[in-house]
Amino acid sequence: MPDGGVEPAAAECERGEAASWRPAQAGGVELLVILDGASEPPRDGRPTSLERAATPALDALCAEGALTRLRTVAPWLEAGSEHAIPALLGWTPPASVDRGAVEAAARGIAVEDGERACRIDVRHAADGARADAAQALPALAVALPSHRLHLLGGHRLLAVARAPLPGLDPLVAFGAALASAPASALASAPALASASAGERDVAREGLTLHPWREGIVPPRILDARTVVIAAPGAAAGLARLLGARVITPAGATGRPGSDLAAKAAAALGVLRDATAGASNGAAGARCGDGPGPGPGPGPASVERIVVHVGAPDEAAHEHDAAAKIAAIEAADRDLIAPLAAALRARAGAVGSPLDGTASRPVDTLRVCPDHGCDPADGRHDATPVPCVTWSPQSAPRTAQAGPRFETDAPRAAQTAPRIAADAPRTAKTAPRIAADAPRAAQTAPRIAADAPRAAQTAPRLTERAVAALPLTLPVELATSVRAAA
Repeated sequence: MPDGGVEPAAAECERGEAASWRPAQAGGVELLVILDGASEPPRDGRPTSLERAATPALDALCAEGALTRLRTVAPWLEAGSEHAIPALLGWTPPASVDRGAVEAAARGIAVEDGERACRIDVRHAADGARADAAQALPALAVALPSHRLHLLGGHRLLAVARAPLPGLDPLVAFGAALASAPASALASAPALASASAGERDVAREGLTLHPWREGIVPPRILDARTVVIAAPGAAAGLARLLGARVITPAGATGRPGSDLAAKAAAALGVLRDATAGASNGAAGARCGDGPGPGPGPGPASVERIVVHVGAPDEAAHEHDAAAKIAAIEAADRDLIAPLAAALRARAGAVGSPLDGTASRPVDTLRVCPDHGCDPADGRHDATPVPCVTWSPQSAPRTAQAGPRFETDAPRAAQTAPRIAADAPRTAKTAPRIAADAPRAAQTAPRIAADAPRAAQTAPRLTERAVAALPLTLPVELATSVRAAA
């Protein structure tokens, strides 16, 4: 079960509130990158994974964009992707989300009317560590003959049957009782005498079962104007239930080593289609699996592209701090950098509002974790997360000053005589500059020594960088973005 502390703040969240996230202006595209579990609570002055990771692309976005401190998990919910990702997509769950329904939707597993899908985590009885769910599958097939069992990868499996799920609760209670008994007592434990063959096999494997409780199913508040790129898992399932279009590239696993370049290519493909559709004025055919029959939004109507990265969270659950840092760095290099570059190129192709040549509204790139996950204990954390919002038009003005050079030529010609008249004064100043050279040489080492300190003070996407900022909710952030239009 996910767990983590919840601050008493943000009681102003509305249960079940839905907010349609829109770009800054109609026609622009918002890119949202979700770094699952990338943040963590700062402890004892030790640097967090976000602070330790080398993220030059993210650092550049922070230098030009806006940092916020974002609450993604409502105070009445446990920390977890099933509650944080819907908030980032525009819906605050009023109660716990049904993780079984999410997993089934992510993988296209059929759940008929009157049936329920239950996500089950398999753990070692001795230490509670994640176990390979395939170890429990043969025993569960015997213990739960009326259930359809699906391996989801790693420690996860899904049981589908008529609701309420028969036999599951007794099996879990049986496993919990035996897990508390000494290993030496298992062979002669009284409970084994009346246990089924499947129950005995699960116990002898030294495994315990942890079913996720039943919850609510997200409503369809989105359509194909939102495209979510994710591996089969929570993000894909939630997006599909909410009504978004879902793309799962080959090689996307949601774990360390997942093909992030493939996710970047998929996002850039959607962005190119949206650009081409807008340029051609094409309505396009309905794309993906948005709700309802008949024609719907085409490529030109894409308003938001969401890319989910699951590797930081998976590494933290495995208590692998180095792998979590590597996952964040891989996302910066293989995903965030090319997405930012594409938005810069897109803005340059149509001009910028800064020089009055813009022909299309502003695009935005937002990057944030969905929640925290500390590799020290592998537990989810509901502490507000750092978030950066950037647009290519927020780049320094000097980067867009090129087109002004030709128009400034007459002014430069007028300035030339004044420069010539100042030449004697410049010649008088030269000896003083030469005399100051030793002092400048003495100052250089101090400047070099201060460089690391200056680098540390630059804005970064870290927990400490936003600790003093006011708390923002996803709905509030969407409202403020729309108000800027």
